[in-house]
Amino acid sequence: TKDAWSPRAVSFVTFKSVNDPPVLDLNGAAEGLDISVFFVEGSGNVSIVDPGVSILDVDSDYMSGAIICLWPLPDGSNERLTATSVGRIQVTGGTPCLELNGVANKSEYRHVLETVEYVNNLDEPSSSTRWVSFNITDDGGASSDLVQATIRIELRNDHYPIFDQTRYTDVISETAVLPVGVLTVHATDADLGFNTSISYRIL
Repeated sequence: TKDAWSPRAVSFVTFKSVNDPPVLDLNGAAEGLDISVFFVEGSGNVSIVDPGVSILDVDSDYMSGAIICLWPLPDGSNERLTATSVGRIQVTGGTPCLELNGVANKSEYRHVLETVEYVNNLDEPSSSTRWVSFNITDDGGASSDLVQATIRIELRNDHYPIFDQTRYTDVISETAVLPVGVLTVHATDADLGFNTSISYRIL
C-alpha cells in the first residue's frame, strides 16, 4: 500500500512590533545607571549628570520629553534645578521639577541633560541628602525606568566664632576662698553641623 498524504496546509505568522522604552544612563562609562555627586557650600552650582550620559533605545531615534524632579526641599525656594534649552527642546520649571519638551534626536537630549545643575543659594544649607529622579519618553510614548542622582551636601567651616561681648570684666574679693570662679564667656558660630563646635583657651 502507498502512504496517504493530506493536502498541503499553509500557516501565517504575523509579528507585531512593540515600542521598547528608552534606557537612560546618568553616569556614562561607570557601572550602573545612577550617579552620586557632592554639592559644596559656597562653591556654586554643581552638575548632576556625567558628560558621558547616554540614551539607549533600540527602536526610536527620537525622544519627546523628560521629567527631572528634586526632593526633598529642606531649604525651600533657595534650592532648585536648572537646565538650558537646546534646539527643539524647551526647558520649563525648576522647583521641584524640570520639564523637557520637544521631539528631538537623542543627541540633542543628551546635550540638554548635560546642562542640568543643582543650585542652592543659602550661606548655610541643610546638610540633608537630596535625590533627583530622571524619566525620559521616546516619540512613541514609551517611558524609561526612573534613574537617580544622589546629591550629598558638604558644609564648609567658613565662619569664625564671635563672643557675645567685646570685653569681659569681673571683681574678685581679696577675702574670696580659692578656688573661685572668675568669668563666664560665651561665643556663637554661624556654621552648621559639626562646624558649630567651639573650644576656648586662655592666652
